[in-house]
Amino acid sequence: MIMRYWLLFVLFLFAGQVAEATHLLGGEISYRCLGNGNFRFRVVVFRDCSGIPFNETNLNLSGPVGVNCLLIAAYDVTPRGPVQTQIRCSPPANFPAAKGGIGKFVFEGTANLSSLAVAPVAPVVGYTWATANIPCCRNSSNNSQCSGDMVLRVTMYRFVDPTGTALTPAQMCDNSPSFLEDPAAVTILNPFDTAV
Repeated sequence: MIMRYWLLFVLFLFAGQVAEATHLLGGEISYRCLGNGNFRFRVVVFRDCSGIPFNETNLNLSGPVGVNCLLIAAYDVTPRGPVQTQIRCSPPANFPAAKGGIGKFVFEGTANLSSLAVAPVAPVVGYTWATANIPCCRNSSNNSQCSGDMVLRVTMYRFVDPTGTALTPAQMCDNSPSFLEDPAAVTILNPFDTAV
């Protein structure tokens, strides 16, 4: 009988605890050939607007040629529901905002890749550009200290033309795949979540 009361006590003790993680939601890097060995790199980052602030104005890409990407736009891309329950993330970089809000940040920078030789095949395959660590820790006011950063990468692979000639990045003037639409997101109101 005492064990049953003890179990009920423990259940009531932890019933009011809310666990929340407020990370960046993800992102992508893409590149587009502009001609004459010049390439435009684009970095897109999506943020949970109820999470940590995201006040970055530039992101540096490390790789065989460094690229400094400047913030060119920030949007509220929160899914829209009925008017009475609409959530906003405006302006996207600030916090706190309503739970479920999503901000989109777009960074761009150009680099001349004419100095690069044909992309390697070993020991590392292709040329890779990556962001420095983008701060994406949890909101320390919710449940924990920062728990890590996010790194985005894009790789440019070797291309061999039909004659068997391997081309340099400047010669092939290739574009990376890129998403035409933002990722779909669904916001669900949890009636049991009473935390503000």
